[in-house]
Amino acid sequence: QEPLYCQRLWLLSDAALPWLVMQCRYFQVAIAAHHPNLFRHLMGEGLAPELFFCRWLQGLFQGVLRGDELLRLWDLFVFERSFKVFIRLAVAAFGLLEKKLLGQDVEKMMDLLFDAEAWQIASGDLLLAALGTKVTRSMLRG
Repeated sequence: QEPLYCQRLWLLSDAALPWLVMQCRYFQVAIAAHHPNLFRHLMGEGLAPELFFCRWLQGLFQGVLRGDELLRLWDLFVFERSFKVFIRLAVAAFGLLEKKLLGQDVEKMMDLLFDAEAWQIASGDLLLAALGTKVTRSMLRG
């Protein structure tokens, strides 16, 4: 039986796991397109950014955004009826953190990515950057 829409995030069934893997692949394509230097650095250091995306997605970005911003993100998800909003937010987060991540080793990058408080991104900036991040169907197919 096919899982319900958001159950795909948490159920690692034979129907849901391929969907979750595909969402991570979509994110990987999007971050490589938007931030190629950062993507090459992350992969060169052995850090797969899609694993952070998967973690954030499974928590519906709780801990990445707080309060009203988190509720606005969920509103966008409901309004757009697409998981692309979460891909856009994750790409925007990596983009805003690019200067802090470039040149760092894997341990320092992981420390930063696991601690959203250390990002020091002003309230509203991450959601604004996500809204300005374009993710197209053709990008996700390629």
